[in-house]
Amino acid sequence: MKNLITIVLLSLTTSLWGQQEIRFYAELNHDSTIVDQPVEISFHIEGTDYRDFQLPDFGLFEVVGGPFQSTQIQYTDGKMTRKTSYSYLLLPKSSGIFLLEPASIMVGENKMETEPVRLIVTGETERIIAPTETSPPSKKKKKKKSKGKIYTI
Repeated sequence: MKNLITIVLLSLTTSLWGQQEIRFYAELNHDSTIVDQPVEISFHIEGTDYRDFQLPDFGLFEVVGGPFQSTQIQYTDGKMTRKTSYSYLLLPKSSGIFLLEPASIMVGENKMETEPVRLIVTGETERIIAPTETSPPSKKKKKKKSKGKIYTI
C-alpha cells in the first residue's frame, strides 16, 4: 500500500513540474503613433495547446499586413517550452485614444482572453523637407592608385 501511495505522489509531482505556465497576451510595438503610420500588434500564446484563435474587431484600423505567424520551440534540460505569435500591421484611420479589445483562444473547455491594449494616435506631423544644396560642388580629390595586383574571380 505504501508503494502505491509513493508512486501516485511521485507521478503527481512529476506532472506538476512538467507543466508550463500558460500565458496569453497582446503587445504593440509602439504605445503611440500618428495617423497613416502603421503599428504592429502581436498576440503571444505560451505553454499550452489551444484552438479557436479569435481576433478582436479592428474596426477603426485598416489591416495592412498579416497575419504573420511565428512558432518557437525550445528544449532545456528535457523540458519543452513553446511560444506561438500572430502579428498584424494596423493603419489608424483617425486620431484619438483607442482601446483594442481582447483576442481569445480556447484551452480545453476554458476560454482565455488577452488584456485590452491602449494605443494613442495623434494627427499627422509636418514632414520636413531638406533644402536643396545651393552651394557649388566641392572639388573632388584624386584617388590614389593602390599598389598591388587586382584579381578578378
